[in-house]
Amino acid sequence: MRTGVDGVAVLRARSEKKLSQHQLARIVDVAGGERVSGWERGVGQPRARIIPGLDVDPLELLFLPNGVDLRALRLAAGRTAPELAQAVHVSVHSYLRWESGQRLPLQDDRMLGNLSGQLGVPVAAVVEALNRSRGSETDDAPTFH
Repeated sequence: MRTGVDGVAVLRARSEKKLSQHQLARIVDVAGGERVSGWERGVGQPRARIIPGLDVDPLELLFLPNGVDLRALRLAAGRTAPELAQAVHVSVHSYLRWESGQRLPLQDDRMLGNLSGQLGVPVAAVVEALNRSRGSETDDAPTFH
């Protein structure tokens, strides 16, 4: 399974704020409550830019089958893969390979610092997310750093 928005979490967050689906749609600037309904039922996924706009901890809205991986950090930051790739000066293809764990960035402090700054998290969180993206167990396996 892939990291993504958890529809039940969106429903819970909306309900706690006592908002209708249409009200939430207006807040995050999408066309109608039907779209929010689809997210809550798992039929669709909101765009990355919407997640921070829901006014809850973005990580609480995500389904994290492998913990907080690189995709989760990107979604929580409200960034698309192309936006983040451009910001850290790599191709979208290379960035998506990092998210899938197929290829990690060079052990370059500058690259890790760039990712950290763009995602708004400490470098240690990026390193841990990269390790999770590739399926490493952080306790036993050698880690990326």
